[in-house]
Amino acid sequence: MVVKASAHKHVSREKVTSRKLTASLAHAKRKGNTHRFLIQITTKGGALSVVQRGIYNVLAGVARYPVLQKVVWVEIITEDADEGD
Repeated sequence: MVVKASAHKHVSREKVTSRKLTASLAHAKRKGNTHRFLIQITTKGGALSVVQRGIYNVLAGVARYPVLQKVVWVEIITEDADEGD
């Protein structure tokens, strides 16, 4: 299941299959749009458990939908607990 949210607070839920993902990626590529996904995992203070959980969830998604293996990147962003306040 994929949850999509927009800036206007609309949330939709949609069942996703490998076939749908493959078709969507091919369609985006044909249109010249990006067909890559960057997932950012952010944590203040470098909480290792948050980073590990985020990476685990991304790996679980890629294991479920192997078509994503070449199009998903993960970026870890940490902020010192004393910064940003």
